[in-house]
Amino acid sequence: MEFWNETPEITANPSLCIGLVTILLIFYIQQRWKYRRIHQFMKTLQGPPCIPYIGNAYFALQINDRNLCNVLKRQIEKFPNGGYWVKNMPWFVTGDLKVINALLSSSQNIDKSYIYSYFKEHAAGIICANGEDWRLIRKTVNPSFHASVLKSFGSTYRHHTKTFIEKVEKFADDEMMADLFVPLHLCTMDFICESMMGCRMNIQKRDLTFLSTNLERSTEMIHTRLFNVLLQPDLIYYLLGKKQEINNCVKGMHALAKEIVELQTRRRDDARQSKSETEMVPVFMENLLKAIESGIIPKERAVDETVDMIIAGVSTHSVPSNS
Repeated sequence: MEFWNETPEITANPSLCIGLVTILLIFYIQQRWKYRRIHQFMKTLQGPPCIPYIGNAYFALQINDRNLCNVLKRQIEKFPNGGYWVKNMPWFVTGDLKVINALLSSSQNIDKSYIYSYFKEHAAGIICANGEDWRLIRKTVNPSFHASVLKSFGSTYRHHTKTFIEKVEKFADDEMMADLFVPLHLCTMDFICESMMGCRMNIQKRDLTFLSTNLERSTEMIHTRLFNVLLQPDLIYYLLGKKQEINNCVKGMHALAKEIVELQTRRRDDARQSKSETEMVPVFMENLLKAIESGIIPKERAVDETVDMIIAGVSTHSVPSNS
C-alpha cells in the first residue's frame, strides 16, 4: 500500500538543459547577425517602448473596425516615421513621399508580407500575388489604365451617373441625413463592369445592395484581423466562425465575376466562329482573355483577377468620393 503514496521524482538532466539553452542562444545570435542592419536601422526610429517577445505594437489591441483610422492617425502624429516591432517582425510607418516612391518604383521589393494571406478569401489575384507572378499579372493589367483608354469611357460614366442621380433624387426633399456610401458603391461597380469588363450588369437598377454591404463587412473583418494578434492564427479564426462568415460575404462578388468572365468568353468564341467584326472587348478583359488563351495566366485565375479589379476600383473611387 505504501507504493501508492510515493511521488515519482522528476529530475532535470543538466546536460539536456544546457544543450537547449545553447541551441537557442546560437539561433538568437545567428538571427541577430543575419538581420543586424535591420536592427541597427530600427534603433534609429522613434516608437513606443518594446516588450520582449511581444514588440511595441501593443497599441493595436485597442483597434476595431470603427476606430482604425483614428488610432492610426494618433500614432502617426505621435511617432512620425515610426518603427514598430510585431513579435519579431519590423514595421516602418511613414508618409514620406521619397521613401514611398523608392519602394513603389523598386524592381526588387515585389514580395509581399505574410499579412496579405489574410486577403486571399477576399481577393486572391494581383492583390496577393508575389514576385514573378505579380510582375506577370501586372504586365497584363497595366495597359488597361492608359490615359487614352480611360478617356474613351465618357459615355459609360454619363449613363451610370444618370442612374445614380435618379436613385438619390428621392433624398432631395427629405430633411434627414442620407448615407450615399452604398449608392456610390453600386454606381462605381457599374462603371467598372462596363468600362473594364465590357458588361453592362445594371447593378444599380437591380438594386444589388448586398454586394456593397458584404464587401464593406468583409473589409472590416480583414482590417480587424490585421491588428488583432488573437485573431491571426488560422485555427482560431476558423473555430470562431469568422472564416465561414467572410467566405459567405465574398460569394456574391465571386458569382458576379464568374458571370462576367463566362459572358465575355462566350462573346469572344461566338465572334471567332462567325468571323464577324464585332466591337472590341474593353482593354482589361480583352488582355485577360488573351493571356489565358496564350497560357500566360491559368483559366481559374480569371475570376480572381476580375474580383480584384472590381474591389480595387470600388475602394479607390467610391470611398474618396464619399469622404
